Amino acid sequence: MFIIIQLAATGQVNEQKNYLYLKSDSVIYGKNISYKARSIGSSYFLIDSVKIKPDKVKFYKTNAGFYGIADNSTLDPVFAIRIIKSKINIYTTDTLNSAFRHYDASDLITYEGLADKYHFYNKGFGDVKKIKYRNLQYDLSDNPESVLHLNKCRSIRGISTALYVTGCAAIIGGLVSVYTKTENKQSNWLKPDFTFNIIAIGFGASSCLTGLVVSSSQKKHIEKAIEAYNK
Repeated sequence: MFIIIQLAATGQVNEQKNYLYLKSDSVIYGKNISYKARSIGSSYFLIDSVKIKPDKVKFYKTNAGFYGIADNSTLDPVFAIRIIKSKINIYTTDTLNSAFRHYDASDLITYEGLADKYHFYNKGFGDVKKIKYRNLQYDLSDNPESVLHLNKCRSIRGISTALYVTGCAAIIGGLVSVYTKTENKQSNWLKPDFTFNIIAIGFGASSCLTGLVVSSSQKKHIEKAIEAYNK
């Protein structure tokens, strides 16, 4: 069977067919496409009996779904499956939980739980990136509602960082003081008073816990920012 090669820049990609989308922005269509991962030897794509090196591929589509490179730092690139197709596409490497989560823009979509280490995003055929504030602040900057959520995320991050720093400083200070008083006890017959130290350590632990709770709300604003962009 012939393999059709079409430059992506000269026309739209035919989403009805199976294809490899190369890093050179060209598309190779084929009937049967599979990825052959090898523990020994080089991995490769097999498209109608023709081998293609995975380091040349940016995306690929088969009957099983659409995939993009999530991690290109290893010898064999890690591909994530697209679970939401919209203005901001969402991908996951958590294949155990993604089997039932394949959405198109017209479907009822839930964005809850996307801001974790297993999820990625991109626009169109752009690079697949980790879902985090640093990346999204540029890619979502043309949507006012998304920017509002990201600004809240940045504010929360500042507050949680301050709480962590204050809490850690209080705990370390309290522990150092306990150690000093314990050492001085050997040359002082008076029993040391650890009341202040207990209060300081308790305050520090409380601040760290509060920082953790506050920090968890960052993810919700990131998810809402993506959701607002895809409306």
